[in-house]
Amino acid sequence: LLITVPLTFLVVGPVANTFSNGLTNLFQAIMNFNPIVFGLVLGVLWQVLVMFGLHWGLIPLVFLELAQNHASVLLSAAVLPNFTQAGVLLAIIMKTKEKKVRELSIPAFISAMFGVTEPSIYGITLPMRTPFIISCAVSAIVGAYVNFFNVTSYTSGGMGIFLYPSYINPTTHSMHSVIHLVIGTVIAIVLAYIVQMFV
Repeated sequence: LLITVPLTFLVVGPVANTFSNGLTNLFQAIMNFNPIVFGLVLGVLWQVLVMFGLHWGLIPLVFLELAQNHASVLLSAAVLPNFTQAGVLLAIIMKTKEKKVRELSIPAFISAMFGVTEPSIYGITLPMRTPFIISCAVSAIVGAYVNFFNVTSYTSGGMGIFLYPSYINPTTHSMHSVIHLVIGTVIAIVLAYIVQMFV
């Protein structure tokens, strides 16, 4: 404790904070350049950023955007990777002959459907590597898709299957973003499932 606490405050914290700020600036530049490219990049990297806690650099920007514009497109590409995790898990559940893997995969699949991917990532897909890579790759495709259709959130809300109400336009009651999120969800699960089954 005498070594790690000061080291955390004096070295690790500032370095991580600087890195996070740099990523935030990079993502803003990519978003200004092209939203579809931004969706692709954020989709492929989101799960990795979450693993290292670097996604917190983007969260304040979303709250700022919501406060100023009452709408945000910044993290739309990052709300569906839990469903790509669910897709690869479903394939693993169907294919595996190992009882322990199946026993771990079923509750991890349920958690992923509700937006919590830590059991899936740390328990199954990351140790196996290939499912994690597939999940990230499919997330890139889905991220590009939702940004192509300008999927917009109007409030911060739930994750997983609870995320859709946050994307209903409160002024016009438009379901445009919800429809494309549902399509994106189906693409995420089905494509991740098919690729994992094929691999």
